This record gives sequence, structure tokens and C-alpha cells, in this order.
Amino acid sequence: IVGMDGANAKINDTFMGAGTFKKIVETIKQINKWKTKLKKSVPQIEFFFLLCNKNYTHLPKMIEITHKLKCSKITVTSLKAWDKVPGINELVLKQKQINEMQKYVKKASEIAKRLNVSTNVGDLTRGLERDGGDICKFSSLPCFLPWYHMYIDPFGRVDVCGTSSGCPEKNVES
Repeated sequence: IVGMDGANAKINDTFMGAGTFKKIVETIKQINKWKTKLKKSVPQIEFFFLLCNKNYTHLPKMIEITHKLKCSKITVTSLKAWDKVPGINELVLKQKQINEMQKYVKKASEIAKRLNVSTNVGDLTRGLERDGGDICKFSSLPCFLPWYHMYIDPFGRVDVCGTSSGCPEKNVES
């Protein structure tokens, strides 16, 4: 699983450091080159895209990049304001952006279907709840195998099924 937080170097490198976008792309191309040379289908490469107010417009392009780089999947999750990181509140999607995001989700879903890219992008707006101005959870999505795709953040909070269903009260310590 490879983190990529923008469809171009300008946005991605803002979050991940200068030159990261180029390194990610070059590394994936090298892996694909060796997979072809060795006639192997593994390792499979998946993208993890952390959605915020600086990159939500990149959703359709991220699906295209996933396909172009022969990655097997892209999982999208939203930034949560309850993360204890300085400056994080400036990156959280505002209600106006959440409303505007609908068109990017629709376009990204159409592209994913056309290119046969596996993604959860279509689930981003289904069951979205807002709690005190923060995106908190995608409540209406069923999850039958929560242990299969689980994410535990550095603060012990748990998200399951790649749908950002976690909230501050769900913590490995409790």
C-alpha cells in the first residue's frame, strides 16, 4: 500500500515532502517493469489517498493514475479533525467543499468503472455524517470483514473496511 495524497507533484509533495511524487511514480514503474520481466502478478500495488480540502478535486485524476500505473486498487479516506496534528483543522473539508465533492466522486466513480479500477470512492458520500463540523464517519456502510482491512492510526484510533468509519471513541486502548 502506497500513500499518495495528490495527483501531481505540487499537491502530493506539499504533504509528503519534496520529490516524493516523482519517487513514488518511478518506484512503481520499476516494480511493474520487474513484474513483467519475471512474468509475475505480484506484488500488487494499492494506493491510499487521504482526502482533504487541498486535494478532493484530484479524485478523478487519482483513479486515472491508479490505472496508468497498473495499481490494483485505490482506497480513499477523509482527514479527521480529531487527529492531534498541528494545523490539521485548516485541511479538513468544510460543508461547502463536501457538497462540491459530490461531482468529483461521481466523475471518479465513472472513471473507475470504465477503467475497471477497484476503489471505495463511490462510498465517500453515502451515509456521510457531520458532527460538530468534523467529518467523523461513514455510518451506513456495511462491513462484513472488519479485520480484513483495518487501519490503526498513530493515536490508537481504529478505522475498519477502508471506509473511515472510525471515530475518536473507537480506540485500541478501550
